[in-house]
Amino acid sequence: PAMEAEQRAGLAIARTDVAGNPLVTEADVLAYLRQRPGQAFSPDVLTQDVRELYASGFFDDIEVDLERRDEGVVLRFLVRERPSVASLDFVGNEELDKDELGEAIEVKANTVLSHPAVRRSIQKIRDMYAEKGYFLAEVESEVVPQRNNEVVVRFRIREHQQVSVRRITFIGNDSVSSEELRSLMFTGNAGFFAFGSGGPFRQDAFERDIAVISALYYDRGFLSVSINTPRVMLTPDKSGIEVSITIDEGPRYRIRQLRVYERGPDGNEVEPIEGRRNLRMMVRANPGDYFNRAALLEDLQAIRTLYRDHGYANVDASPQTNVDPDRNEVDVVVPVERGPLVQFERIEVRGNSKTRDKVIRRELEVYEGELFSETALERSRRRVTALGYFERVDLSTEQGSAPDKMNVYVEVTEKPTGTFQVGAGFSSHENFIATAQMQQANLFGNGQSLSLQAQLSGIRQLVNLRFFEPYFLDSKFSSSIDLYTQLRVYHDFSRGSTGGGLAVG
Repeated sequence: PAMEAEQRAGLAIARTDVAGNPLVTEADVLAYLRQRPGQAFSPDVLTQDVRELYASGFFDDIEVDLERRDEGVVLRFLVRERPSVASLDFVGNEELDKDELGEAIEVKANTVLSHPAVRRSIQKIRDMYAEKGYFLAEVESEVVPQRNNEVVVRFRIREHQQVSVRRITFIGNDSVSSEELRSLMFTGNAGFFAFGSGGPFRQDAFERDIAVISALYYDRGFLSVSINTPRVMLTPDKSGIEVSITIDEGPRYRIRQLRVYERGPDGNEVEPIEGRRNLRMMVRANPGDYFNRAALLEDLQAIRTLYRDHGYANVDASPQTNVDPDRNEVDVVVPVERGPLVQFERIEVRGNSKTRDKVIRRELEVYEGELFSETALERSRRRVTALGYFERVDLSTEQGSAPDKMNVYVEVTEKPTGTFQVGAGFSSHENFIATAQMQQANLFGNGQSLSLQAQLSGIRQLVNLRFFEPYFLDSKFSSSIDLYTQLRVYHDFSRGSTGGGLAVG
């Protein structure tokens, strides 16, 4: 006999109700349903709607009541919600803190519990420990019921010992010795205190090692080198790992043609700064040499610096390569495009809560309204750093009000510049000895230096005061004042003196 739902097929849907959903709104439930009031009822579509609603992960159980009325069919969805996650709890984690774990996993507080998400979170935690060398870490989950249909998801972690690298094997490295490749790697180079263990495995360091090996091959002309996914295997006793790296070196390429020229706005070659010969001589490579990416990029950086020091801040000198795999040769063409002249528009100093702006600005070799200069920017950064007032000095640039304008931002992080030292001792000749010294290298943020030194013993007293001004009256001259007073006691008399000194430089 036909089921009740089949008997109601084709009737209009009068209303759709939802019950048993205190957390998930009725609108969210109805959004998963394709059968809406006013449409013809279909048992097959209803089955698909229930499957879609269950797949949402919000509910443990779904039932549908069907009632026939004069105006049509009334559908009533009875749902039982999954509990919500009140909080997360991590037990046994020492190497990774709970905030780091909580950000990485899928399970979050104040969301509906999803068991697949819990399983994926367990694997994510294992992967995080494996990246730090804890390949034996074990993770289990526990769902602890709470009131109001809430649960606490607890992850129990047994980290075990960090696994060390026992051996690194290279396969396919015919042109570069395994010893040279190992010397470039952090992985396996444990240092003095590892006592032959090979050091712990860290995924971030290992990825860096692979990038360095690739760069080495590129610098030696192996432009088609390929490093396959390394194999990382536990030793039989599970106390270490062995890493196997397979390298497909490919052929070594020589430079067939090398051309460096300046290209004008119309695309034609123009006379470069300091002439064509000088521009070509700035690139050390010659046709017939093996391709060396690092040396080429270093030379091109020198070309960019040359143009930037003449005000062309947006110069472009990107190499273009054309590889001939049949002859193992490569053509290198470097078109230099200088772009417009750029001027410094605004120079801002940030982060100096104590030090005055002028103390920093007078060390700069760049000025508002002058042409851009990369070398002057770098010298400015070194001069500000040399003051000794800051833990960090960063210079950054961004485009100003127009393409030919550049803003400079000098960002500093201040550090304490005052020192205070005291000392005491005993001597058979002077009896007790006491010393004290105070110094402020950045007095009131003005860049001035003030120091006070005192020594006291049974036969000697000394006080010395020194003030130093590196830019006297904001000029290029420095000045200093020294004042002192001292007393020396002898057997038959004592001698005291007071004086000072003035210096200009």
